Amino acid sequence: DLTRGSATAQGKVSLSAGNAVNQTDHNLTATTGTLTISVLNGAITQSGSSSARSAGDMALDASNGVTLTGLDSGADLTVNSGQGGIDMAAGSVASAAGDLSMAGDGDINLTEVQADGDVSLTSNNGGINASDAVTENVTGQNLFLSAAKSIGSALSGVKTRVATLYASVTGSGDLYLQETDALTVKDAQLADGDAHISTGDDLNIERLAVNGNAVLDSAGVITTGDAGLVSAGDLNAVAVNGIDLNAELNSATLAVTGSGEINLLNQGDLRLDGAHTADGDID
Repeated sequence: DLTRGSATAQGKVSLSAGNAVNQTDHNLTATTGTLTISVLNGAITQSGSSSARSAGDMALDASNGVTLTGLDSGADLTVNSGQGGIDMAAGSVASAAGDLSMAGDGDINLTEVQADGDVSLTSNNGGINASDAVTENVTGQNLFLSAAKSIGSALSGVKTRVATLYASVTGSGDLYLQETDALTVKDAQLADGDAHISTGDDLNIERLAVNGNAVLDSAGVITTGDAGLVSAGDLNAVAVNGIDLNAELNSATLAVTGSGEINLLNQGDLRLDGAHTADGDID
């Protein structure tokens, strides 16, 4: 085991232990280089006011879980929790000037992750949970979400400020995501669950495949363009400025609350449970 106090160093900083690394109310700083923390047979645990900072890449690699209070990388940030999960303490932030990646077998419990580049969150056997105490759980460019169970929940969806979304739920579980601005769903697939996506601006969908139902809410338009596709059992979609979809649905309820049309091209039979526009045509 290694219990680490505060340390500041130039160049590369590397800490390793056989069973555990515990950082309590101390800071680790690599002022000019990279920072690596690794545990062969245990967990990495930050607690209290602890933080880790690096000018270069930062990597945390544990075999049985990671608990975080604060990470700040001047380049890429990678956190691997092995067979355990990743638990971000209340008020904690993990940030990267490059890309940010978190992966492990257990649940990922998010507070805030921020990246100038892409963000990748992977739970091989668990889910991704989001704190409802923060305005934005994830900030970045491209967002990659993968879990065996649910991503977000009805009580607290994953709140994002990103440009594009790739999402996969491989087992039984739902997707709850709330985007602050516009969002392009490049590829989102749910094996057995429902998708709930809301945006503060346009929602553009290239591929959304749900083995369940989909609920979409946009402060702009909801569109697949000419080449995109939404496939689900039932679709409930509400947009302010229009709905224009290629779809493969069993049933749908559609509404446009502002000035805009509804255009739906469905593959196969469709039960239309409702369609309403405030100021626009329905086709």
